[in-house]
Amino acid sequence: MSAANLTTFSAPHFRKDVDDNIITTVDPSAFLAPRFREDIERFCKILNAPFSASATEVVLKAYASAFNDSPVGWRVTSKDSILNYRIFQMRSIDTISIAIEAGLLQPSPMTDLVQAWTVAIKGSQQFCDFSASTGLAKTWLFLGHTRQMDDVLDLSFVPNSIRHHLPDFKKHGLDKVRTLAVDWHSGTVNIYWRAPGPVDKKQADRLLAMAGCEPIDEAEVKEIARCSSAKDGSFAFAVTLSLETGELGRTAFYAPKLPRKDLPVISDERVKAFLDHAPDYDWEEWITIAWGFGKGGKKYIKAERSYCGNLMDKVKEMMVTDPNI
Repeated sequence: MSAANLTTFSAPHFRKDVDDNIITTVDPSAFLAPRFREDIERFCKILNAPFSASATEVVLKAYASAFNDSPVGWRVTSKDSILNYRIFQMRSIDTISIAIEAGLLQPSPMTDLVQAWTVAIKGSQQFCDFSASTGLAKTWLFLGHTRQMDDVLDLSFVPNSIRHHLPDFKKHGLDKVRTLAVDWHSGTVNIYWRAPGPVDKKQADRLLAMAGCEPIDEAEVKEIARCSSAKDGSFAFAVTLSLETGELGRTAFYAPKLPRKDLPVISDERVKAFLDHAPDYDWEEWITIAWGFGKGGKKYIKAERSYCGNLMDKVKEMMVTDPNI
């Protein structure tokens, strides 16, 4: 790529490269497809994550306009070897129709559900998660701001597999929905809440028990509370359920917008490598950590990090209507 194609600043922007530390003057707000192709392939090698150049090309072609004007971020978990990348649209885009046209999805009750939610909830935006090896993995629905649960989940088109949980959700104080998501591979729906807090041991145990998860120790609860509490004490909490059966399979606590100095102790080597080596061209680093829990004592950690497009600016835009996001 020639220098003529790059935007420069009066002061250099520092980034940690996947191989070594370099100084670059590339405009961090610009998504550059050739640079991304190089970054994702090298990053997958570092993480020993599966990578498909052909799947990546399908995604880049189908969502070219979205990548060019949206923040982009990375995501990994300790439970598998997959590297995800995601786009946070700065405008309303019908990502489902794009995916169907590109052959990434087939029309289904799940695509119909996302589209119905998008129409019913004014101001919502469809975000996308992609796998570095398989293409489209998940579609998110950012609701514009937190919404009352009944306005999101107690709607005629929402399957009973979801709606029959509403009394239990209300019993646990889960009244405010932040975001929705569907996982195209597992056939599951994620519901993300703004829960009253700060979370304590008793509350954490009750929330985990909804999905048949075992209690966690006091020290872990305190660490989650330290990292996840917003200014009003509330915290981000999510459940994952099967769209077909309604079974609650997982729960998770989220700590978004964490300064690096406030990160929890992370023992998983792959997640540590992700945080240390993720290519990042933004002026402000964005990091999110999440603690996931499943049945039988299963637990894992998730990490997200900015890549380009000034993700923090998108978050600040969201916070105009939801200061605790």
